[in-house]
Amino acid sequence: MEQAHALLDAGEAERATNRLDNALADCLRAEELLQRTGVVTASHAPAVQPERYAVQRGDTLWGISGREQIYHNPFMWPLIYKANSQQIRDPDLIFPRQIFVIPRNYAPEEATAAIQRAKQRAAWSLRDGR
Repeated sequence: MEQAHALLDAGEAERATNRLDNALADCLRAEELLQRTGVVTASHAPAVQPERYAVQRGDTLWGISGREQIYHNPFMWPLIYKANSQQIRDPDLIFPRQIFVIPRNYAPEEATAAIQRAKQRAAWSLRDGR
């Protein structure tokens, strides 16, 4: 996109159009790949509940678990944290391009415990990895 804008600014409309066409083709290929792998992002929300989620800039565990296609309940974020603890050192710090497993086969007791834990969590510390 930036290259297309630069080309437009330089008066090269045809080259800018070609650059935008290439970018669109890349986006469509990426969306197709996401659909085939079952990974979901904030901008790609299928009707089915995904088993994986690709973290985007600005995401939080709270926000991810609150998404309709994930759990539709932000208090269930500890389920995601627990399932991905090998790559999440601190639940306050997740990073773009991480791909999280979204647990689907959890017992009602596990959901209740996750919600209770999220509601009881005191002030968050950057070093609190529990």
